[in-house]
Amino acid sequence: MSNVDNAICLDNAISLDEAGAYATAATENSRHSQPVGWVFIASYAFALFGVWMLVMTPATIGLAMKANQVAPEGAAAAYSLIAGAGALIALLANPMFGRLSDITRSRWGMRRPWMAVGVVGGSLAATVMAMAENVTGLFVGWALMQFFINAAIAALIAVIADQVPLQQRGLLSGVAGMTPTAGILAGTYFVQLMPGNNLFIFLVPALVAIISVGLFVVLLNDRRLANNELPRFGVAEFFGSFYIDPRAAPSFCWYLLSMFLIAGALAVIQTYMFFFVQGYLKIEESKVPEIVFYAVLVMNLTALIVSPLSGVLSDYLGRRKPVFALAGLVLAAGCLAMVLSEGLSLFFVGVGLAGIGYGIYSGLYIAMATETMTDPHTNARDLGLVNIAYTLPYSLIPMSAPLLLGIGGGENYPALLTAAIFISLAGIPVLAKVRIR
Repeated sequence: MSNVDNAICLDNAISLDEAGAYATAATENSRHSQPVGWVFIASYAFALFGVWMLVMTPATIGLAMKANQVAPEGAAAAYSLIAGAGALIALLANPMFGRLSDITRSRWGMRRPWMAVGVVGGSLAATVMAMAENVTGLFVGWALMQFFINAAIAALIAVIADQVPLQQRGLLSGVAGMTPTAGILAGTYFVQLMPGNNLFIFLVPALVAIISVGLFVVLLNDRRLANNELPRFGVAEFFGSFYIDPRAAPSFCWYLLSMFLIAGALAVIQTYMFFFVQGYLKIEESKVPEIVFYAVLVMNLTALIVSPLSGVLSDYLGRRKPVFALAGLVLAAGCLAMVLSEGLSLFFVGVGLAGIGYGIYSGLYIAMATETMTDPHTNARDLGLVNIAYTLPYSLIPMSAPLLLGIGGGENYPALLTAAIFISLAGIPVLAKVRIR
């Protein structure tokens, strides 16, 4: 057994099979042991920012506004149908495109073709939404957006595992983690410039995405598969895009579970903030939108600052798990502050704590994932599964929350937030089972 294998097996929680897989991954990492420069980091951040701006501008504001235009009598129902279908498509598309990216052999490399497909397809989808005159057109546009944009996201996130050495993955993960928030803030800014101009709202983000991703595609020295590296791909492998054997990669599977649990608390806070302010704090209805706007702004700006700092801190310490565990603790504290709040002061303390937890989580989850994945030939597929663990609570929480809210006659937000506290804390002992190479 090699020195790498011996070192890994000193931790008796790791099997010989997993140790061998880590050794393979460590060998793969040696191919990109040179630090990436600031040109790479800046262009990578710009590309991710453009992609997230393209999808998050309609997701946060544009889609709801357009639904109100094409279906004024049933905008809420139309929006729920379109958003729900889009979330399901995104859930399946990310690991599927990740798998396709992992087996792509072209003169452009593995990732660049899918970045191009994703951003061009997403821009066409934005055009369809901007021009839609009914619910069907809007549905088709958003479905296409979620389908294509996940091709770009899967390929871009995989670049961290492909190109970035271990000692910089916290930094790059933090940079990647802040881009969705930056995309939301930029998209919100553009929407308020011309709130009635659909072409402006949908197509300006598309233009930014094309420019930013195009620049990164030109600069990227993409990974290429050799002839003897090309894996087989058939029906079994396609459905394998959505599953990983816990026996082959136990640490990765434990990590996915820990991610899923901690993200559950995030989903509760972000999904039910409006209703908490209105139903629990008993704020005057006319003032609720303004308060929620400031709460979202505080949470997202805090996360924007904390996200890269958490990644840099974990690089400096050479340890990721304690920093990531802090996300679960801080999110639980944020939920507790909200439960105890009887007015806006403690509520905003809770929102600020939630923003810190969100920032730590978003800044580290990719770096943590890349160091628990065991097969360098499935980087993008595995990161697609990470995306599912991150986003699935946002679909499941709204389905299960009514059971808790209904305790005692309805609108029991303390019960919902208390459950979020326990869910978030439960992710920490699960994280202890993760072994990072």
